[in-house]
Amino acid sequence: MNERGGPAEVVFVLLAMQAAAGLLAGTGELLFMGSPLYAAVPVLKAVMLLGLATSILRGRRWAMIVIIVVEWLGLLGCWLGVVLALLPGFAPAITLTLLTQVLLPATVIVLLARCGVRKAVPAHRQLLPALR
Repeated sequence: MNERGGPAEVVFVLLAMQAAAGLLAGTGELLFMGSPLYAAVPVLKAVMLLGLATSILRGRRWAMIVIIVVEWLGLLGCWLGVVLALLPGFAPAITLTLLTQVLLPATVIVLLARCGVRKAVPAHRQLLPALR
């Protein structure tokens, strides 16, 4: 999974994009709500995503599984929001939701499920790709 330009690097970039979008949304909440407490969750999530993405580059199988679970929870939350928007009194907020909360997580899940979890590269093998 860790060949140059392979799925691990693609997952890293997608998770970095997801973290950046979350930080951008957190900045908007911070500016419009005025309380620094609104920035805590996006910052923590971005740190978690980048830490797990780095672990995936190192071939850590547990990080791949954790990311799949986190992405599934994000997809579930997105669809729960869509269902709640059907109720009277709730207005759907369609902004970058399709990209950041549906397409990016689904792509990460598919990449990790097809390549990552089943064929996790041991950590000692990724450091010396010429010895494979």
